[in-house]
Amino acid sequence: MATAQTRDSERLGMALDYYCSGKYHEALILFERLDRQYELNPRFHAYMGICYHYEQVYDMACQYLDAAIPHLGAFSPIERFTYYYTDAESHFALEEYEAALSCYEQALTVCPEQKRIEVMSRLEWCRKMTAPAVEQPEGAEEPSADEQPVGAEEPSAHIH
Repeated sequence: MATAQTRDSERLGMALDYYCSGKYHEALILFERLDRQYELNPRFHAYMGICYHYEQVYDMACQYLDAAIPHLGAFSPIERFTYYYTDAESHFALEEYEAALSCYEQALTVCPEQKRIEVMSRLEWCRKMTAPAVEQPEGAEEPSADEQPVGAEEPSAHIH
């Protein structure tokens, strides 16, 4: 049993090495196997969420990051930014704009200065996508098909 745990400890180390070197697919394979056997802690689940994001499995990225993030408040601002931002981008990719909006707002609280404009741009996009549609005031009529906007000419006006 001790050798199995040693091998699993080595696998966890390999998974972290893969993760840190950007080999997310390889890291995810090891993390999933270890998680089934030991139920990894929230930080490793956040790593798995990031791996899923880079594998473009956005629903799983959201599932793992949404569950892990509330448990990661003690970590550095830049690490938390990575989780918030990746979660936001995953929700955004799924067109879940309200969820993405909330994540981008969290990311903004710990955002590095060089990412601020990008996060603000995504926030504005999400706000536009979640804004209620502008409705006509009650009693206002829709313009008829033969009405032209002010200043518009008939298409045939320039034909001689």
